[in-house]
Amino acid sequence: MTGILPQITRKMVFSILILAAALLVLLVEFIPTHMLPVGGDFRNNLWGPANLLVHHMSPYGIKFLFASVNAVWMPVIIGLFFPIGYIPLQPASNLFSLLNLSVLFGMAFLLTRTAVKPLMRWLAAIFILVIFPATVSQFVMGQVSLLICLGYLLLIVYFDRLKPVLIGALLAFSLTKPQLAFLFLPAYLVLYYREFGFRKLMWVIGATIAWILVFCLPLFLFYPGWIPDFLANLMENSRWQYPTLYALMLNSTAFRANAVPLGGLYLLLGICLAVFLTMRRNRTEALLWSLAMTPLFSPIVWSWDFVLLLPLFVYLMGELKTKRNAWLLYGGYAVCILLFVWLRSGVNSDHLSFWVPPLMITVMAASIALRRKSAVTV
Repeated sequence: MTGILPQITRKMVFSILILAAALLVLLVEFIPTHMLPVGGDFRNNLWGPANLLVHHMSPYGIKFLFASVNAVWMPVIIGLFFPIGYIPLQPASNLFSLLNLSVLFGMAFLLTRTAVKPLMRWLAAIFILVIFPATVSQFVMGQVSLLICLGYLLLIVYFDRLKPVLIGALLAFSLTKPQLAFLFLPAYLVLYYREFGFRKLMWVIGATIAWILVFCLPLFLFYPGWIPDFLANLMENSRWQYPTLYALMLNSTAFRANAVPLGGLYLLLGICLAVFLTMRRNRTEALLWSLAMTPLFSPIVWSWDFVLLLPLFVYLMGELKTKRNAWLLYGGYAVCILLFVWLRSGVNSDHLSFWVPPLMITVMAASIALRRKSAVTV
């Protein structure tokens, strides 16, 4: 046995080196290609601000580069990714697409690492993640929601093992789009407090604030006066028609006058429900539910933010007990995708996608209910 082991090890190392070399060649060939279009959100919210910053200009003075656009992503991502401003736009966009692709593989791995057949489950998870229209939009638009979603999954999967300093870094980065944290953050902090106590919770909150300052440090070093331009961009941002209940109320004559308080109460209901689930479901499932419910309760989301629905769906794929349960889960998913594609191909209005979160959540809740019923029957 001892004579065989070194030989096997050498073969494995040799194979890995060949694979790494092939990937490096593909990477070098892919980075400068113009085959993929540049995502508008990546250009306006990340590369443009970073490019301005490294030239000691206001990162939020985006109109110096592109007319009639605003940069509205939070400064933490600009500070973290500021070196991308040194790279030309097309190669930078290609690199960001590769990063999002790697994120998909990482999400699939985290959600299937304990499966009975991990490779098959991993491939199935990648397929489910890739065919969802919101995922496609992530690549087309150059969005960051997948990256934020991966951060949330790391917090969920390694809940017991992450140190407060790492938790703070992940939470700080997630605030690139604060509206995606409205349900997850309260549920996570409540669970963390119950598990580790008040003192460690304060360490997490302190680390999060510290990391926000660290991520923003490049902005202060390259252009200290960026804050007024940032606030001006937020104030000048258009009133978009989001695919949310809040947006529907704003567009309804009956609810428009009371849309803000009603929207606030509705968001509070979602937060309470997310926290309530931490007391009724296991920790992983409760936090995945908080992600899935975010597109339903958050007042500001786009259809590409619906990727937050997918982690719970992939998780439930591993919990299937009967064929009826599988038919319900996969059938509902297929119907959702077909309707989603059909609607967007006919009318390109994002706010008309408001029905996707309720449909997906109904399908997943029905799958859990059917699983329980099957367990009781057995």
